[in-house]
Amino acid sequence: MYKTNMDEFNKTAKFWTDTYAKQTSKDDAVNRVCEMGFSQDDARAALERCGWDESAAVNSLLGM
Repeated sequence: MYKTNMDEFNKTAKFWTDTYAKQTSKDDAVNRVCEMGFSQDDARAALERCGWDESAAVNSLLGM
C-alpha cells in the first residue's frame, strides 16, 4: 500500500517520527513522572534505575 500511495506513506512516516523519535530531556521526563504525584527525588531515582523509561519508572514507583 505504501509503495503505491505516497501521501499515505508520508502521513504514516510523520506520525511515527512524531510519536517515537522525539528527543526529550531528562528534566521533562522527571516532570512528567512528578505530575503523577511522585516527588522529584523519587521520580529521578526511578528513571535512572529504569534507564529513563518513563513507564517502567512509574511501574517501579507503584510497586508493579
